Amino acid sequence: MTIGRRRAGGETSGVRAPVLASSIHREAILALEARLVTRLIGRKHLVHRMIIALLADGHVLLDGRPGLAKTRATTALADALEASFRRVVLGPGQHLAHLFGLEPALSETTGAEARAPGPLFANILLAEGIDRASPEVRLALLDAMSERQVTVSAIPVRMPAVFLVCATRTLVTPSSDAVVLASDERDRFLLHLVVGYPDELHERQMLDLVRSERAAASIGLATVAPPTVPLAVVLAARASVQAVRVGPRVLRLITTLVAATRDSNPARNGPQRWIRSGAGPRGSIALERCARAHAWLAGRQQVTERDVAAVAHDVLRHRIDLAEAAEEAGVTIDKVIDELLASTRA
Repeated sequence: MTIGRRRAGGETSGVRAPVLASSIHREAILALEARLVTRLIGRKHLVHRMIIALLADGHVLLDGRPGLAKTRATTALADALEASFRRVVLGPGQHLAHLFGLEPALSETTGAEARAPGPLFANILLAEGIDRASPEVRLALLDAMSERQVTVSAIPVRMPAVFLVCATRTLVTPSSDAVVLASDERDRFLLHLVVGYPDELHERQMLDLVRSERAAASIGLATVAPPTVPLAVVLAARASVQAVRVGPRVLRLITTLVAATRDSNPARNGPQRWIRSGAGPRGSIALERCARAHAWLAGRQQVTERDVAAVAHDVLRHRIDLAEAAEEAGVTIDKVIDELLASTRA
């Protein structure tokens, strides 16, 4: 059906149809975001960035101490979508079968052996402790994230059209079996989100929410959940995000900003003196995709410099390695990105 105004002669104009469809999809995504914010008190930034990752078709690296809603955020997103969800806790003793699901399983209908699909093929995968995974499992997961397919028994298998990996890391200590992810491994993630402690007000609100949830569960009170968002809406929203315009001025800001992260020089006075290595081309691609999604969520059809600046920290944080001088001086990666933004936007 074509949506539009009736022209003379009985023809219709479909010019406004894409705009109207984009508005409808945006309202659905914003309603999804609002629903998640009510379940994740004090985590508005986290929710917004996970929505951006969903729209920009990328993956999220989550850092933070245990108990800071990383798992709750991922499961809440999956619950709000018509999506399959799996959670896997990675460890050094696991093999590819734990991801691919290659172990034989009895079919409920025929009783014959069948191959059960593993967690890797879910729409949303929570991979806990990616830095503790065996090298072969970590490589397979990262390849699936970037290539969007895996090879099972010499047969290439495509990942789902909606495929979002949210991976967490453990705290690296001398006694742990965790490893530091290499820069090319971190580069596979679209965003790196650091989840900190809530403030006192939000923590009190969390207590109220948990108490009410427990009270409802204790008396068997079923809460009526809003309708889930079909994945077709997510795919349509992605198409609308791709239609958001990026002008030459903004493109120049993106490439200049990312190039500035590579210009490391200890002798200079600018932020580059704190950098050991910077972002590659994936950084520019990620910055543009996330800026498009940020603009679209705000109801704009063209990316501005403010959109780029808004997502720059989460896009570049894991793509820049600091020099020893920065660590000795107590300079953080976010501070370096602040200085890079200031110098490139001047």
